[in-house]
Amino acid sequence: MEDVIKGYQWSPQNKKFMGEYVFPNNKDKEEIHMPPFTTLINPPISIPEKGYCPYWNGNEWYIDVDPSVVMNHLPIDDYELLMQDYVEHLKENDLWTEEDEIKRQEALDNIERRRVEKEEQEKNIDYLEILKGIRNELLMQSDWTQLPDVQLSEEQKESWRIYRQHLRDLPENVEDPKLLVLDLNHPDWPISPL
Repeated sequence: MEDVIKGYQWSPQNKKFMGEYVFPNNKDKEEIHMPPFTTLINPPISIPEKGYCPYWNGNEWYIDVDPSVVMNHLPIDDYELLMQDYVEHLKENDLWTEEDEIKRQEALDNIERRRVEKEEQEKNIDYLEILKGIRNELLMQSDWTQLPDVQLSEEQKESWRIYRQHLRDLPENVEDPKLLVLDLNHPDWPISPL
């Protein structure tokens, strides 16, 4: 029987995958007592840059659109392309009016305003602080491995100690924290000893 168990947590609000959770295995009991909103079933790989992520349906993981990505990233460009195609279609069929052109310009102005707002919001995001928050959460989840009475071999304790040290060193050793914040599977993230 393993000394630790890796679970996968989801948000109680929207069932979206939140991350891995490592907890000690109580070898004295036959039942596994998991934290709330946790399963032992490994979720499929998320594709955050495409706007997809895993969700829990009560029995299994499934991939679906992440509304936060779709609402914040895709509509501006998709809408602009869709509008261009539609305008070309109307002009080709002599259905385009001066009033349509005014509305089109208003829509393009709105798209540009949203793009500028989005760029301003991204400038204000402190990815280094977010990275530190994620790092601190991972450290907290593995605090139990350093307790004096934990049932781990010395080799396992040392592996966890090294992993935790890499986590502590992480912010100073990263060129672009945004890459790690947006991709928790990025190769610069230390790999858990599990």
